[in-house]
Amino acid sequence: IAYFASETYRYLRLLINDVQNAAGYSEVGLLFAGPYSQPAVGESIEFVKRYEQLSEVSAAVNGAHFQVRRGRRRVYSMKWLEIAQADIDIFEALDLAMPMGSNFFISFDSTVTPTNTVYGFLRQGVEEAMTSGLYHNVPVEFAEAL
Repeated sequence: IAYFASETYRYLRLLINDVQNAAGYSEVGLLFAGPYSQPAVGESIEFVKRYEQLSEVSAAVNGAHFQVRRGRRRVYSMKWLEIAQADIDIFEALDLAMPMGSNFFISFDSTVTPTNTVYGFLRQGVEEAMTSGLYHNVPVEFAEAL
């Protein structure tokens, strides 16, 4: 269920009424109720998804190396190219509301793959580069929270 209208209420109640479910068991994977923002234009084709290794390898002097094994996490590098000032305001609001290191949800394509939602944080603050008098480029690096 995706309801994208902006509503303000004090409480939220989620009612699952499935008469076909004889066991009476329902499972909700994730429920997010809160503010959201969406730029008017999507990110550019320069979208990069890579894996960041968190393991460490150390080498002793005149000796063998040893490893501290850790997991890995996904890191997403995105760019918005030649966007207008109205969308810059959205990114500035994101940077104020979710400063570097604060966790939040990001959905890469909520219309085609609504389950592709990642929980993570900005690895650095939002920066903008002016390309002309009216348009800006905004690179964003987002890391998955483990």
